[in-house]
Amino acid sequence: MTKYHIFDLDGTLVDSILNWMDVMMSLVKGAGIEIPDDFIDVITPLGYYDTGKYIRDIGVNLTVEEILEKIDNHMVYAYGHVIELKPYVSEYIKKLKADGCKLYVLTASPHSMTDTVLRRWGIFDEFECVWTSDDLGYSKSDERIYHMVAEIIGVTPSDITFYDDNYTAIKTASSVGVHTVAMFDESSSFTREEFEAVADMYAESFKELV
Repeated sequence: MTKYHIFDLDGTLVDSILNWMDVMMSLVKGAGIEIPDDFIDVITPLGYYDTGKYIRDIGVNLTVEEILEKIDNHMVYAYGHVIELKPYVSEYIKKLKADGCKLYVLTASPHSMTDTVLRRWGIFDEFECVWTSDDLGYSKSDERIYHMVAEIIGVTPSDITFYDDNYTAIKTASSVGVHTVAMFDESSSFTREEFEAVADMYAESFKELV
C-alpha cells in the first residue's frame, strides 16, 4: 500500500453498476439492437461523453447529446436518492485518513452524479480531489490518465494505489507501475483469477482491507 489512494466510483465506492446497466441496455434494446457481449466491460472505463458515442456507434439512432440526456434523466435521480455505498467504504476511508493518507476519486461518471452521491453519503470532503475522465481528457483504459494524475499529485505512478472493479482499468494502471487493488462487483464478467493475474491484490469488499 502507498500514501496516495485513488478510487473508482461505480462498482467500487458505490453500488451503481446495475442502475447504469438498466438505463443503457434499455436504450439499446429499445432501438432494436442486440446487446454486445462485452457491453459493460467496454463502457465502464470510458468517460461519460465517450459512453454516449459508443451507444450511438453501435446503432442507437440518436445524437450523443440526446443519449446523455436520457441517461441523465434516470441516473441523476438515482445518485441523489437510491444508490448506496459499498460495504465498509466509510470505515476504510476513516482508516486511511487516520494513517495520514491522501485520497482521490477517478471516475467515468460526470460531476453531476459523482459529487451528488459522495456528498449525500458525507464523504465528499474526505477526498483531496474528484476527477472525471472528461476532466482529464482520457479514459481509464488509456495509460496516459494515470501518468497525468500522478503528475498532478506530484508523485510517480508507483506511489499510488488504485482501486477499481473494471479489468481493463486495473490492467492499464498496473502496466504503468500503479499499485492496483481489483474490487469485486457482481457486474464483472471477469473471474477472480483473471483479476489476480494483473492486479497486486483482489478484494471481495473493503471489509478485507479495514
